[in-house]
Amino acid sequence: MAPTPAELETVTASGVPVSGWLDRSEVMERLADATALLHWTGWDGQPLSILEAMAADVVVVGHDIEAVTEILGRAQVTGDETEATAMLRRALTDPDWRAAALASQRRRRLLYGAARMVSEWRALYRQLSARFEGPVQKSSPAPIQTAHSRSRT
Repeated sequence: MAPTPAELETVTASGVPVSGWLDRSEVMERLADATALLHWTGWDGQPLSILEAMAADVVVVGHDIEAVTEILGRAQVTGDETEATAMLRRALTDPDWRAAALASQRRRRLLYGAARMVSEWRALYRQLSARFEGPVQKSSPAPIQTAHSRSRT
């Protein structure tokens, strides 16, 4: 959903450029030069833009929705536009706050990378393979029943 004119004015008046959807190459180019990123959305899954920003050591301030809060933690999310603006300002002007935010992101980003995914798949395979003792018995699958193949009684 696009921002309302009032929301857009609030953000742009604070000096925050609004990009909307960008190609990945443009996102990566902008992140290379960025200090902070505001990710404001009404709903989302786990946003790749946040994960990319974390990997690029860009401080992320996010909207307090479940998926964003799960990635960033409580300290870098808010539901209030004025507070988000203040957090972005701190990311730019307060080296201690920025360092703490980056340290938190570096710890948290390990939970969402390829190493975690591989580790979890390996654990799942070990768990499933431990259930089988000896060779796996091949069996014929049960016939699939459809509404037309069921007997009518």
